[in-house]
Amino acid sequence: MKKVGSNMLAGGIILLPLLYNWVIRTRFYAELELIIYSATFFCVILLVYFFFINKIANKTKVNLCLSDIVIGLWYAYMFFLAWSKDWRVDAMFIWGGISNLICYMVVKKMKFQWIIINSIIISGTLQSIIVFLQKFGYIRSNHSFFDITGSFGNPGSLGCFLALALVASLCLFFFNKNSILKCVFYLLSSVLILFALVLADSRTSMLAVIVGLLIFFLHDIRKYCQKKSVLIVMLVIVFLGGVVILLYNYRVDSANARLLIWKISLQMICDKPICGHGLGSFNEEYMLYQASFFETRPDSHYSIIADNVAYPYNELIHIGVEQGIIGMLFILLLIVLFFKSPANSSNRIFKSLLASFLIVSQFSYPANVFPLIILVPLICASIESVHVIKIKCFSCLIQIILLVLMNISILQGLKFKDYSDELKLSVREENCMSNYLKMNFEGLKNELIFLNKINMWLSKNQHYDLIIEYEYVLLPSCETYCEIGNAYASKSDFDKAEYYYKIASNMVPSRIIPSYLLWKMYLKQRDNEKANFIAQKIVNQNIKICNTLVLRIKEEVREYLTSRMY
Repeated sequence: MKKVGSNMLAGGIILLPLLYNWVIRTRFYAELELIIYSATFFCVILLVYFFFINKIANKTKVNLCLSDIVIGLWYAYMFFLAWSKDWRVDAMFIWGGISNLICYMVVKKMKFQWIIINSIIISGTLQSIIVFLQKFGYIRSNHSFFDITGSFGNPGSLGCFLALALVASLCLFFFNKNSILKCVFYLLSSVLILFALVLADSRTSMLAVIVGLLIFFLHDIRKYCQKKSVLIVMLVIVFLGGVVILLYNYRVDSANARLLIWKISLQMICDKPICGHGLGSFNEEYMLYQASFFETRPDSHYSIIADNVAYPYNELIHIGVEQGIIGMLFILLLIVLFFKSPANSSNRIFKSLLASFLIVSQFSYPANVFPLIILVPLICASIESVHVIKIKCFSCLIQIILLVLMNISILQGLKFKDYSDELKLSVREENCMSNYLKMNFEGLKNELIFLNKINMWLSKNQHYDLIIEYEYVLLPSCETYCEIGNAYASKSDFDKAEYYYKIASNMVPSRIIPSYLLWKMYLKQRDNEKANFIAQKIVNQNIKICNTLVLRIKEEVREYLTSRMY
């Protein structure tokens, strides 16, 4: 029966990245349903273990290492943060955390190390085939701006996955030098994945591969260069520094945009350093901080590259913003514990994979892509550590807890399926959508997917009464605050409209629409002094994307200024 569990896990690892983007496009809450049913899937594997493998009637021994204890404490801390926020936490975050924890327990208990590594390589190889089919036009990509995405939503996520698969494949190639057949397989897989990674054009992924391989060969480097260890360290630092500089200059604007996000995010951490702003707070507060940043620095060189931001592009900073220094310390402690574990053959490979993932997580947002973040418990649980505590648990109690959790997850999945089906029927008619919003708002007001949807729907249909009613939950962005300003302007509440237009303008200084709406409102109020000031700003404003709408607005404003001169 252990073979059944291992086959189930291998199938899940191989199929999840391949089917992920197709599944999440089938229904509105399909991604959340996938995460919830993943928890069910891992519960089933654990139940298989307890029913058929661990045939103990009353008690079973559970061996815990320091990393297990730290993970337990970290989850308890997140539980406290959710409780302190009155459970106003996105279900995606909750069920993602549950899935990751149960996945960690499955791998820790059943020891699937080599199955996991080979499944990642197979999945990466299949992903590479999809990349080549997209390159030659046989399959369409999943993004309108990029030709290469694999089965992911964008090339960044694809690159992250391929980087881990390439590191795993190269490590096993060097590890299995005595087996010609295995060497050929891993070499071919490595070459295929490498070419696919180049096509994905991901700077972060390239750096992740280099660091992963350096960690893998670290033991050999130490062994052969004991007398020159300082020199080797200096050479590695210089090499990595050169690589970082090259990658920075490859796309300077993109790199500077990340530097801006990190700079503002660090200010958020400084404001609430201990426990952070709360789970899910980045999306709720970041854009307001960005608006404040540009309000006090209107001439900043960052203004032309600023945009709406949904991710901090650095998972450690993300944790710092939402969980404070305490959350960051938990992560750093776990990293130290995993890398301090014994240096056996399998641990070397999994440490390399963990190092690659850590590099990816410092420049991207893998925690928001389920097929990527689920690799973390798979990798971490596969790193063998010294057990420090042995506790006895009732096997029957564990089975009951798993059965209860499995049933809850199934019910939750069905609930969100019903929400999706209702929404699909409601979007066809305005009145139905309004009723759907009023009926389901309390149950969905914490869901990020739902909030993004009502943002788009309210803006598109200009439901100003509903915009004002639900203003307090709408996620801040330049477009959303423009619509809230329009809603208040339609009610002749010009003070509030001005407030929202100004914040929208400061959120993304290179956007012309907020200033244009503000100018129109001043004209309506016949406030010529303010209208002239904003008109001058619009004419001289640096615009990131200069399209026909921008040209038309600037021409209209110039005509107004010319008419004021005569």
